[in-house]
Amino acid sequence: MVLAEFIKDATNALEPNIQVKNHIKAGSLAVAGPIMANKVIFTNTVSHKPFVICGNDIQREFNIPSVKLLNDFTANGYGLLTLEEYEKSIIREAKNHVEGPAPIACLGAGTGLGECFLTPDAQGNYTAFPTEGGHCEFAPRNELEIKLLQYLHKKFAPLAPEGKEQVAHGRVSVERVLSGKGLVNVYEFLSHEFPEKVLDSYHEKIMSSSEGGREISDLYYDYPLCKQAVNIMLSTYGAEAGNLCLKYLCYGGLYIAGGIAPVHEQKMVDPAQSDFLAAFTDKGRLSGVLDNVTVYLVKVDDLGLRGAHFVANYLYSQNRNAPCPAEAVAAITPSVVTTTTTVTPGSISDAGQVPTAQCVNCPCAEKVCQSPFRTIGMITVAVLASVGLLTVYKAVAEK
Repeated sequence: MVLAEFIKDATNALEPNIQVKNHIKAGSLAVAGPIMANKVIFTNTVSHKPFVICGNDIQREFNIPSVKLLNDFTANGYGLLTLEEYEKSIIREAKNHVEGPAPIACLGAGTGLGECFLTPDAQGNYTAFPTEGGHCEFAPRNELEIKLLQYLHKKFAPLAPEGKEQVAHGRVSVERVLSGKGLVNVYEFLSHEFPEKVLDSYHEKIMSSSEGGREISDLYYDYPLCKQAVNIMLSTYGAEAGNLCLKYLCYGGLYIAGGIAPVHEQKMVDPAQSDFLAAFTDKGRLSGVLDNVTVYLVKVDDLGLRGAHFVANYLYSQNRNAPCPAEAVAAITPSVVTTTTTVTPGSISDAGQVPTAQCVNCPCAEKVCQSPFRTIGMITVAVLASVGLLTVYKAVAEK
């Protein structure tokens, strides 16, 4: 099991005589799938057999007081709360700024299309909620996109069982257009629609590559069909971003994450290079609503890991049975680096990092504790596993 191997490796990486198992205080695992009752069931596996991860079973098996499974984009949502100003850029500034806490929305295209939203309480503390918005229907906005939809209807039509009539067309989600694989779908359609524009050497390279979307982006300036494919995808990106604003009235900001947007940032902000902004604001009678929303581009690639830290740290603060640690030590595995900073115990506003300051059972105020209670250290271990992100917090008695 991934977690068992991780605990074994973490134990080997620490000082002698320090055992990780039975000392983990909280865990947060972000996985790409819908969470129900702290459980996720993966069905799209190589073996075609369901693969189940259950947070409650992990708690019992590894004696962890609290384990919470998160949808991977819920983790991204919490990760937004850790961003510094320099870690995001503004794609479109709001003309009107709404006062007070307001909902936040996030979408990100990469391997797939993820979407989530956050709502504040009266004190301005945010809670993130998952959606499966990337699997809503693709809505074409012009004649060429209608032809694209028709092409994808045929491509994704399910095979009829033997003796049954063939289904006329398959369902087409927005993710079929707005993602890395979606970009390949768009290019494939264009090559079918405009065969005279196909350049064979480039075409073969794209269609044979496991990273076809990346190939198309790289050929943007050299191959007109790739440029057209990217422009259709970015137009769809803008339209879907605007849809989120209408659904959630995210006056706290719309954040665009994922691997595709940073590659095409300049095209997205320049109306002469793409229709992203035009599609974003093209909402008919409600176009004015979007003037209340600032659109940000996330410039970091560890948003989900930060969100897992955020939630695990909150769980730790709710379940710890020891004084607040006076120090935080980042345990660095070969593939992962974690960061630490000082926050107030019990606060979750900065919980993407590790609390290092005020103790709860001594009068040390906000200075670094020098009392006899300074006997607890905390080691943060984070791992990017094949099934998601795991952040565990461990209390270790210092000698």
